[in-house]
Amino acid sequence: MYISTRGHTPPVTASQAIYLGLAPDGGLFVPETIPKPATLNSKFGNYSIDIQWEKNTLQIIQYIFIRKGRYPADTVEEFKSFFKNMETEWNRRAVFRQL
Repeated sequence: MYISTRGHTPPVTASQAIYLGLAPDGGLFVPETIPKPATLNSKFGNYSIDIQWEKNTLQIIQYIFIRKGRYPADTVEEFKSFFKNMETEWNRRAVFRQL
């Protein structure tokens, strides 16, 4: 959810914040917390995500490298776990707060 820097607008969804641009009270919608950077490494590949707030800009920097190859059938659970963990990191949410 997004909230106004002026604190006089009820929280809105990301799509509503984008549609509105500015909050009805004249404030900006800003992040409360930003998820910490994450890195996943496995024999199947590497994944990292960094989310930064700089100069009123939210930047999401994501790196995905999938290793080419064939893997033994007994590693399928490890393979699924790597992709599930990657999905979990990507789906983390930023929470927004009043400044």
